[in-house]
Amino acid sequence: MCRYAAAILVCLFVGSFVGFRAYAGQSLHCDRVHDGRKLILIDPGHGGVDKGVTNKNGVDEKTLALVEAQTLSARLLQRGYSVCLTRKSDELLALNERLEIVIQAHPSLFISLHVNYSGDPSVSGASVYVYTNSESGSMLKEENIGTSNPDGRSSDAPSGFVTPTVSRHTANLSGSFAEKLTARLADVTNMLPNGSIRSARLSVLTTPEIPSVLLEMGFLSNNAEAARLKSASWRAALTDAIANSVDDYFHVKQNRGGRSQ
Repeated sequence: MCRYAAAILVCLFVGSFVGFRAYAGQSLHCDRVHDGRKLILIDPGHGGVDKGVTNKNGVDEKTLALVEAQTLSARLLQRGYSVCLTRKSDELLALNERLEIVIQAHPSLFISLHVNYSGDPSVSGASVYVYTNSESGSMLKEENIGTSNPDGRSSDAPSGFVTPTVSRHTANLSGSFAEKLTARLADVTNMLPNGSIRSARLSVLTTPEIPSVLLEMGFLSNNAEAARLKSASWRAALTDAIANSVDDYFHVKQNRGGRSQ
């Protein structure tokens, strides 16, 4: 487990810039942070030596997640949001480091991006996870999240980590965004059957008072879906769907130029 300095550095945001230190030992990568703007924190899953899932052609989750995070960041900036990323390069972040970033940024919305994998190559579809406090909540199964679990599965939590209780209010907000996100995603891609919104005890979604979701964008183990995940035009449609769901959540209308009104 990483050790942090006792003093936490304060990030001073002037105008628009990237990559100041959020606290000793970790970077907080932010663009255009101003008072009054909704702050969206995007978390590209995995990174560094942790590739996440990888298909037979060598395409890995960490790369697809980072590419989509960067594209989504640019799109949200165009729409007038402030945006932070947990990572902007191929770097390894431990679970506790991701949680510290979420706490430090204290965003209006947290979106963790991942790619799925299954031993059954016919399985396909996007899905969205929200946190549940219940031990009986639908836990992560191999057919749902693959052989490499998304960051934050409770069993992968750091030693001594105590999973906090997410308030009902925050859980309701997370669920509300998840509904808007899946509705928009369904317009551009197929969704995982038998429930595209799923609940699980994912530690990365446990920061109190912050609406949070984990998006599985598709299955690398499915040849057709893997091809779509690598397609710039398909990812552009996916990005628009996610950005539109953010607008829906904050009740924002877009003008013809794509700017928030």
